[in-house]
Amino acid sequence: MNASSKINLLVLCVALAASIALTALVGQQNIAHQREQLLQDIRHRVTDQADVQVAVYFNDGKYLDAVVDDLFNLSPAVRRVNIFDAQAATMKGRSVSWAASENPRLRALREDTADTETSSLTYGSVLYPPGYGALALLTLGESVINLSIPVLSSVNPLEETTTRQQFAESLIATEGSNSAFVTGYVSVSISNTLLRAHALKPALWVALGGLIFIIACVVISTTVARKITGPISRLAKVADDLASGQINQAIDVDGAGEFKEIASVLNSVIGGVNTYKSKMDVDHQLLSMKVDERTAQLSRRNEELNKAVEEVTQTKNRLRRLAYFDSLTALPNRRLLTEQLGLLLKLAKRNKQILALLFLDLDNFKRINDSLGHSAGDMLLREVAARLSSCVRNSDLLAK
Repeated sequence: MNASSKINLLVLCVALAASIALTALVGQQNIAHQREQLLQDIRHRVTDQADVQVAVYFNDGKYLDAVVDDLFNLSPAVRRVNIFDAQAATMKGRSVSWAASENPRLRALREDTADTETSSLTYGSVLYPPGYGALALLTLGESVINLSIPVLSSVNPLEETTTRQQFAESLIATEGSNSAFVTGYVSVSISNTLLRAHALKPALWVALGGLIFIIACVVISTTVARKITGPISRLAKVADDLASGQINQAIDVDGAGEFKEIASVLNSVIGGVNTYKSKMDVDHQLLSMKVDERTAQLSRRNEELNKAVEEVTQTKNRLRRLAYFDSLTALPNRRLLTEQLGLLLKLAKRNKQILALLFLDLDNFKRINDSLGHSAGDMLLREVAARLSSCVRNSDLLAK
């Protein structure tokens, strides 16, 4: 991995970490804000609306249904709404279909909370919202926030003779003062998984912006890294080419400072290498010329030597022929006959064989020389030698 890739990887990691951290922060803040806003809206709907007090005090089913509908309409994260009277008996209740089997008791939800105080309790649940099981598993399971709000009134709920007009007049008369009687409770259960799912939608836009930010960072990083590391890569390639002897010209590197200094050093090295190569080429050429000259001289000497050896051989052969053969008939002379005869006698003695020796003489040869001349005598001797040579075997020795 080169320097440019390392820089790009570092920038990518930093940008990715920043995007993830920003997305998580925005998502967490949005979840907390929507949670607080939803809880505040539920409190406001229960405590600040007179119809809730009237509906709970007179157990008016129509108004109770309207209150339940209003609470469900506050957020898709609401999974159950129960309305209880002062004795914790259920007056009205509704839940989403997938959480219908779960209906915690009011006393378990409020625990040790005072009757006139709002109770907030978070507990785990095994019932996941359909389609959000993966999100629930990522957040360590489904958790439920239960907000139990007391419905207060200045009229004693035990007074059964109170009319609606009297109750309304008491509300008007006591507006702004603290009510003393608890007429019932409104319990609202909120799914944390659904709350996160709807609160994370703005975070997706942040994640998309983070993705664009990462791409922009990678593009800018790649451009800048190439501009920074481009001269380094070129210098590295030049160094490799120089080491392999594939470059012989000065280089020009874009950049300043250290890059120029390194380029100057490499150019000086290239100049030195070129000078050395030129010197080596000249020396090689001179050496080739010397070698060629010496080779030519040796060739001439070798030819002269071969010629001398050939002359010596020819002289040696001629001297041997003069020493062992007759110049007129070309037959072995007396010296060669003596040497060969001595050798044949020894071989015959060792092998216990018989050796024959035939001596021939020409009569009246002097008369031929005197009457016809020495040329005729020489011709006679050559004719006799030729006839005798044709009569003997190749293994027989014929001498003059």
